[in-house]
Amino acid sequence: MKREIGVVIMAGGVGSRMRCSSVHKVCFPLGGEPVINRNIEIFNRCGIKLHFIVIRHLAEQVMETVSTAAGIHYFCYQKEPLGTGNAAKTAAGIIATIPSVKDILVIAGDKVAEEGILRKLIKHYRETDSDLAFAVGRVKDFPDAGRVVCKENGDIAGIVEVFDIKKMELLILLKKLASKRGLPAAKARTLILSYLKNEKKAELAVGPLWEAVREGKSITAKLLRRHFSEEDLLLKCNNLHLPPESLSETKHANMSVYLFKREAFLSSLKKIKADNAQKEEYLTDAVGILAGEGAKITVLPVDTPNQIMAFNTPEEIIRIEHCLAERKAIARDKPTTLRKPLDWLRHLETASPSSIEYFRSIYGNNYPFIEKKRSILISALKDYLKHFGNSPVIITRAPGRINVMGKHIDHQGGDVNMIAIDRDIYCIMGQRSDRQVAAHSIEPHRFPERRFSLESLGVDGKKDWHKFINSSFVLKQLSPAKKDWGRYVKAVLSRFQHFCGEKPVKGVNIMVGGDLPLEGGISSSSALFMAIAEGCSALNNLNISPYRFVELCDEGECFLGNRGGTGDHAAIKYSKKGCITQIGLYPLQIIRSVPFPSDHVIAMCNSQYQAYKTRGAKDIYNQRVACYHIGKELLRQNFPYTRDFVVHLRDIVYGKGNLSGKDILAMLQKLPLDMSREKIMNMLVSEEIKKTLKSLSPSIDAFPVREILIYGLSECMRSRFGTEFLLKEDVESFGKLMNISHNGDRVATWGKDGNYTPFAADYSDKAMKKLVCLAERNRNLLMLQPGSYGCSIQEIDRMADISLSVKGVEGAQISGAGLGGYIMVLAKEDAYEDLETALLKKYYEPLNLEQEMFIAYPVEGSGLVSF
Repeated sequence: MKREIGVVIMAGGVGSRMRCSSVHKVCFPLGGEPVINRNIEIFNRCGIKLHFIVIRHLAEQVMETVSTAAGIHYFCYQKEPLGTGNAAKTAAGIIATIPSVKDILVIAGDKVAEEGILRKLIKHYRETDSDLAFAVGRVKDFPDAGRVVCKENGDIAGIVEVFDIKKMELLILLKKLASKRGLPAAKARTLILSYLKNEKKAELAVGPLWEAVREGKSITAKLLRRHFSEEDLLLKCNNLHLPPESLSETKHANMSVYLFKREAFLSSLKKIKADNAQKEEYLTDAVGILAGEGAKITVLPVDTPNQIMAFNTPEEIIRIEHCLAERKAIARDKPTTLRKPLDWLRHLETASPSSIEYFRSIYGNNYPFIEKKRSILISALKDYLKHFGNSPVIITRAPGRINVMGKHIDHQGGDVNMIAIDRDIYCIMGQRSDRQVAAHSIEPHRFPERRFSLESLGVDGKKDWHKFINSSFVLKQLSPAKKDWGRYVKAVLSRFQHFCGEKPVKGVNIMVGGDLPLEGGISSSSALFMAIAEGCSALNNLNISPYRFVELCDEGECFLGNRGGTGDHAAIKYSKKGCITQIGLYPLQIIRSVPFPSDHVIAMCNSQYQAYKTRGAKDIYNQRVACYHIGKELLRQNFPYTRDFVVHLRDIVYGKGNLSGKDILAMLQKLPLDMSREKIMNMLVSEEIKKTLKSLSPSIDAFPVREILIYGLSECMRSRFGTEFLLKEDVESFGKLMNISHNGDRVATWGKDGNYTPFAADYSDKAMKKLVCLAERNRNLLMLQPGSYGCSIQEIDRMADISLSVKGVEGAQISGAGLGGYIMVLAKEDAYEDLETALLKKYYEPLNLEQEMFIAYPVEGSGLVSF
């Protein structure tokens, strides 16, 4: 009898987080066709023609959608939403009547798996003759996925769901806190919801405790002993009870893509029960059941996180769409980029048509400084020839970037609106025959030669990346070299060697040149890192998607102690010529590219004051970020329903809660204006907040939570919706938002007489009460609030006010993290000369500073030079 593979596609869920009640989750379009049909097409190509589709919610819509897909479809109606195990049982009833189905693939309808990984799983399953084989990923990449737990001998014991882990961890903590004296109901409520997310799940997991909390009773050790045994404080997997610390030994996260032998599938499903924290029948229990019976169970690790993706929200499906587009781009775009330096020079020195076409493709047809770019490359190539000879090289380029809307919120999940600017880092890079690295610059007096061996980096591919970079070996290496540019070269090569594992990264010769100003808040360090990374990736033939490349660069900069987030790296990689690129974070996604106004310019003006010289700059930054975390936790504590949807600060203003500006202002009115450490510790029991406070300098004891949270939330709104004005060609309104954003950082206001007064927005209780009333009539009132983040300096504010006094200037604000560096000025093109004159006469000359200004042209993101 023919041996066939059937696939069980679980498509019965409601998918409420998709925020669209009329369209089933699996019917959302992806790449122009419904997700479920796209998946069925892939199954068909893998030779899986029998499709057992579990339906319930919007069942008729799913059936109608699937009817146009090729293959044989069996629709299995699930009567009640009793979990993934129950859904699989629904399909098993039909599969049991079809003897030819010998192997069963089980996958959720909201999974998007590459054809290659499915073929690889089938091959692995057959070659190992497994009773069950399933796909796994790294725990780091899939923190919300179930953990694969092993026995002492290394055999798979089963899978533990994250919710069950959270329940165990919560009970351990409650026992600890209640051991000395009872835990008050209010604090217990906050703690329980911080682990279990919502009241329904709390009732399921710790029913008696939750009932006591609702009645206002304290959680006591006696109450815990009455309702929970010592086994509840252990990790339950199959018939095993493991200590909590065994979680740290788990290497694999479950990707929920399974391939069963018929007998293993049908028999294990009959034994699944709903004895878990969520009172559901988990399909994952089948793994433990089979393990207990001695079945052969194997796992197949995915090569990259994007080989198997899933979505629960519209934002996540957008990210998947973006990843699929990247794959197509990788397959299509394979330009020739390797030439000998003399061949590159021949093109550049003769201004060959292909070289000029390249520059225009990056900088624009009317870009006035192509000659300057040619000159930089010619100089770098000649220096490379002098040091390393005429062996073939590649040339990489990475631009600086500016964030025109979305300050201080990328680490809170807020959008950033970026422009890659026409100030770049170029790297000439050639492969060596040994494992040595030699790095030079066309400015050797500023950046002396650096040489080292790749072995000296001591990269341990078996050790977690973050453990490696925090090891004493790395910290000892880097501590005496904080200002040494060679650290960036070492950081790139360390990260890519770690990524390559046992495959050795090749030695390289590097010549660096460019015109990107340093330490001005325009990401010169990230640009240098990414220019080297582009070359390292190309010379080692690493087929990395742009998304993964950005992630690696972000992780690599952690080697240097930089925690800037992926926003800067994404901007440097993804930006488009002539556009502002709106980038979403957590997950990373390119939302859209908006054309920059054709009759306007962005002027970059250097204050000549550097943030690193500002006294206590690091403490100022850290205190502001701490206020975000404290404020978010207070909102979640005071308004428990927000726990269901508030993960990042941005979720408050455009999350699932659908809160209005008035709602948010009313919530903010309930927050303290200022808090001390002691007050915070008394009000919040969150371990995360305690860690945050411990990480701060002891001298920081003032936390202006309300005004900083107002800044962050209003900036999230400006960054999400501000580009709508540019789409409507309303540059004036966009400029006003820039000014409001800067007012949130402002510390001084300068008058025409050249004197200043301190600046502080009023968010007293009385002022907040008035704002809440005004929000009735103005739904955008929150977006128009500056808040008070206070990361400007008097000199920056002086430059902003001088700029805004010039006719034709629409907006002016700090660039980067503040406390010095550049300001960016949005002005009409014909106002630039007046702006230049005003700043010279009223700022640079009176302070005896050198004038430094330039127009920032929006250009393409980083990559290899090719012509």
